[in-house]
Amino acid sequence: MKKSLFICFGAMMAVSAMAQTTVTYKMNGLIQGDSRTLTKFEYVDKGEKGANQVWDYSGAKETGTMVLNQNVNYGQPMGNLNVASSNLLFACDEGGEKDTYFEISKDAKMYWGLQSKSAKIEFNEPIVDLPFPFSYGDIRTGSMDGVYTENTGETYPIEGHYFTSADAWGTLTLPDGTTYNDVLRVKVEKIYKQQFGSYNYDIHTIRYQYFAPGVRYPVMIALINDTQSDCNCSCGKSHTEEAFYQTQTALKSLKSFEMDSYMADAQGEFEMSAYPNPFKTVVNAKLNAPKAATVTLEILDATGRLIQSYGEYNLEAGDNVITLNTASIGIGQFTLRAIYGGEVFTQTIIKK
Repeated sequence: MKKSLFICFGAMMAVSAMAQTTVTYKMNGLIQGDSRTLTKFEYVDKGEKGANQVWDYSGAKETGTMVLNQNVNYGQPMGNLNVASSNLLFACDEGGEKDTYFEISKDAKMYWGLQSKSAKIEFNEPIVDLPFPFSYGDIRTGSMDGVYTENTGETYPIEGHYFTSADAWGTLTLPDGTTYNDVLRVKVEKIYKQQFGSYNYDIHTIRYQYFAPGVRYPVMIALINDTQSDCNCSCGKSHTEEAFYQTQTALKSLKSFEMDSYMADAQGEFEMSAYPNPFKTVVNAKLNAPKAATVTLEILDATGRLIQSYGEYNLEAGDNVITLNTASIGIGQFTLRAIYGGEVFTQTIIKK
């Protein structure tokens, strides 16, 4: 039996207020270059849904680790994905086994598909994996319409539905004894049909993500998978459960950990403009930063394709002007994109 391919763990954090935790774009977006080390442990029970739950996994046996590397992807590895220039497409590398692709907008984290050495999954429209904002009791549903392609070129359809819900909140104790209060649990359930060769498979997956206040990414993830096929064989039915958590050491090693603390007390909003506009060869990016930090500047064409990257610049708090030479770029309308504090800012520019 060929293995089914599933979704990256990449996700968001939560902010607590009177036991009401809310996932938001500004506080919880994926950060370029973060490498997340997750510790695997023996999963016992998912617990109940609802308010004031207690999830205690203290002392659970640890069985290994997995590293997730997430980076902005500027190509089109899955075909011509319709990703807006104001959004970022992240490639999430799961331990070198597969890359999963997420588009991040101010409204949602959207899943486009994945690619492994043996196959890829690509959806015609992205699955809304996590809307922003998202709080206890919120629900989002939608359809799954995609294609499974083997490295031989054979293709098989995927059809089904997904259900995303913030179904519980409470107190979570991890295997290392760390305890978090006001944790929001987000349940992502997928029920779909997928064909492999001459056999049809009914697949039911559930992913639980536990978002703790003050932590950008989930502090714990649990995965449950049930697969049943119409083949008369021993591999026609399977059930798996696994869980991962993020230790304090792994959490503090993240690139975003220091940035989150640093940006938390920033006053005001980031602002960007460009002049002259239209321009001939040189354009100035005027950036007003609420706090000193780095910014990445890029130029994209009308299709959203990256055509010029200027790298990172160190900004001071207040007004900054950065001069960009566009001699290698033809005339036309472009998008100037700035990435600051994990957020994306854009400005239309015209070269004449």
